Amino acid sequence: QLREARSAYARWGAAAKLKQLEQQFGAPLPEGGPADAAPAPAASGPAARPAQADAADGLDLFSVLKAAQAIAAESEVGALLARLMRIAAENAGAERGALVLETATEPVVHFFDTAAGHDAAAAQGVPLRGAHGLPEGIVNFVRRTGEAVVLAEAAADEQHAADPYVLRERPRSLLCLPVARQGRTIGVLVLENRHVGGLFTPARLRTMGVIATQAAISLENARLRRDLEAENSYLRRDLIANVSHDLRTPLVAMRGYLELLAAQGEGADPEQRRQYLGIAVRQSEHLATLIDELFELAKLDFKGMTLQRERFAFAELAGDVVQKFALAAAGRQIALQLEAGAGLPFVDADLSLIERVLDNLVGNALRHTPAGGRVGVAVIADAARLTVAVSDNGCGIPRGELPFIFDRFYRGADGQRADGSGAGLGLAIARRIVELHGGEIGAESADEPQDGRGTVFRFSLPLVPPPASA
Repeated sequence: QLREARSAYARWGAAAKLKQLEQQFGAPLPEGGPADAAPAPAASGPAARPAQADAADGLDLFSVLKAAQAIAAESEVGALLARLMRIAAENAGAERGALVLETATEPVVHFFDTAAGHDAAAAQGVPLRGAHGLPEGIVNFVRRTGEAVVLAEAAADEQHAADPYVLRERPRSLLCLPVARQGRTIGVLVLENRHVGGLFTPARLRTMGVIATQAAISLENARLRRDLEAENSYLRRDLIANVSHDLRTPLVAMRGYLELLAAQGEGADPEQRRQYLGIAVRQSEHLATLIDELFELAKLDFKGMTLQRERFAFAELAGDVVQKFALAAAGRQIALQLEAGAGLPFVDADLSLIERVLDNLVGNALRHTPAGGRVGVAVIADAARLTVAVSDNGCGIPRGELPFIFDRFYRGADGQRADGSGAGLGLAIARRIVELHGGEIGAESADEPQDGRGTVFRFSLPLVPPPASA
């Protein structure tokens, strides 16, 4: 088997691997065999380096460079996993193994077996819990500690010889290597050989560590691209399904009234003409609002969205927003009040986005409050969070609808938007902004109309410690 391995590596032109075999087993390079009959073609470029130049402190630079080039060439998760498995088998001499990857729900296992001719790992994988064909206990130990486990003679190892997998499968060489990304373990590479002991030397371990780190970066990037494409596809379908009606309604209304005006010409009644034009203008404004909100929400959903944070006094911002709506409130005979105690801490947030949240909540409260009513804005803070409450004494949102009012395009039971806007996006935008800041938002309604209040919206922002004094 050792001679077959040497011959195979010679056919591949893996000079560094042949050098390792010679150093480890004291065996000369193959002579006069099939390997000499089919020499590897001369190579050029970075890969064409002599074997003796590829070892630096036991690190196989030739293999690392080759692996980096191969891994970088793949962008699809399934193909990348398959290539990683082939590289691991080629550089470590493993017969079989698996790659365990952490996911949002549970770790999944991608197996490979070169002896059986299956050198590709399934893109989907199987759950780690209860998976057969790998040492689950040792894998969990590596996941928990972030430390590599190397068994030169697995059956004789004092710590892991009693592992059920080792007892059952009896591999001679076993390696469980953590795959790390920015100091965080995102997976475990499992390699084994059932015929050769002491296969995973410190030099190979260092080489596989570098390769695994490169693979971790490429795997995470590939999964992010896949998830982003899937999310974008869902958002497009969601957009088409929900927005088509909202876009069509104002367009149809505008077209209908404009066609009536065109058909009547100069003979149209002046009062009726003003009425039709007023409706067309309002529908065009509604359409413009919808389009603006769609673009705003798309920007907030963008993965590369960056908050323009600055430290500011929240009480001053709340006062500016209340002043902005004061004229509209007075015109509707609604009392608009602000309660903000002295000494409120500064917040570190995106001022324009937080102002957008306040605008949405105060505007909604005014639309749902009858003449003679009141709308209140209260700001309080404790050691960790600043909380804002916007309340009104209107009819209130039915309690059964409260869990859904922040959903995009949500319609209330009466077919109207729960937040009072034409697009159903105002509250979704507010929630997204608060979430981007690490805060929370919610709403509650009065149990009975006699309570004198309709709905209260609350959102909170985490506070940051004040800067250290010079």
